[in-house]
Amino acid sequence: MKYMRIVIMLMMAAFAFSMQAQEAALQGKVYDAATGQAIAGASVSMPGVASDYSDNDGRFQLKKTAANAVIQVKAQGYASRTLAYLGQTQLEIALYEEGYQCAKKLFSVKE
Repeated sequence: MKYMRIVIMLMMAAFAFSMQAQEAALQGKVYDAATGQAIAGASVSMPGVASDYSDNDGRFQLKKTAANAVIQVKAQGYASRTLAYLGQTQLEIALYEEGYQCAKKLFSVKE
C-alpha cells in the first residue's frame, strides 16, 4: 500500500511537470532592424494558442506556447514576419520598414 502511494505521487508529479512544460511562456522584444529602437504596439501571436502586443519597450509575453507552431509578428509601417517556434523561452525579433528591401534594390541598380 505504501509503495502504491509513492507510485501515484510520482505519476502526479510527472504529469504536473509535463503540463508545465507544455504551457511554457515565451518572452521577447520587437525592434526596428535598422535603428535598434523598440517597436511599441506590435502584434505577436501564435495563431490559435496565444497573442500579445509589445509594450513601449518592445517587450511581449505569450503565456502559452505549442510545439511545432509559428509566431506571426505585425506592426504598422513594418513588413510582417512569420517565424518557426522551436521551443525558445526568449526571442528578439527584428522588423524591417515596409519597402526597405525594394528601396535597397532600386538604390543598387542606379549605382
